[in-house]
Amino acid sequence: LAGWKIRYLPDRVCPAELPSGIEGFKSQQRRWATGGIQNARKFLRAILAGKNLSAGFKTEAAFHMLGNLSSPLFLVVILSAVAVNALGGAVSAALYSSIGQVGFAASGGIFVFYLLAALDPRGGESAPKMLFLVPLTMVLWAGMSISNTVGVARAAFSRSGGEFVRTPKIATAPASERSPALYAPRFGSSAFFELAFGAALGLFALRAPVGEPFLKTLLFVFSAAFFFVPFFSVKQHLKRLTNRS
Repeated sequence: LAGWKIRYLPDRVCPAELPSGIEGFKSQQRRWATGGIQNARKFLRAILAGKNLSAGFKTEAAFHMLGNLSSPLFLVVILSAVAVNALGGAVSAALYSSIGQVGFAASGGIFVFYLLAALDPRGGESAPKMLFLVPLTMVLWAGMSISNTVGVARAAFSRSGGEFVRTPKIATAPASERSPALYAPRFGSSAFFELAFGAALGLFALRAPVGEPFLKTLLFVFSAAFFFVPFFSVKQHLKRLTNRS
């Protein structure tokens, strides 16, 4: 908005540290989801009305700041199917298809982002190894959708956005103090909701039309995702309890 231009310098390296555990990663991604929506509330209207900004710039800005809306949208579609099933109604093939389409479309941008990163020779890793890991980002996105939805809701309904939860960093600490248990995030209750969603999606996958193999596979993948993320949450929590004992 101030007319500044951003130039990326690939030869300039900024040291960084990945979260040491899944709870730290969830809190980081939830915080980023909150920040994106907060920025959209503050700047998006001015950006879209900017006369000196191109249509491509406005589109990219909108997708960048509103990208995490895909998480609550994905959950709304799943809850719709749960409600229909709970009321005794038949879940139509169209609703099954909408779950798959929304999930695929919402995670497609993440998939392409990591695909391009995997193909970049400056990454230091072999392309086949990176390409093998790319599909897992789609699974991880689905498993994180409940946690990210909480971040979106905080930004949408609260001016402050809630508490700023710092991501634990341990690599720079002395060896004697290098323990994730020092100030690691507590075990999040979202893990129980993730397990419930995983079970519901697994049930829908079993009841999906036999003539929809792609849809059944996609639902099973998302079901596995909701078990995948809380599994590491429980594993990290048990490890912390063991270390304390």
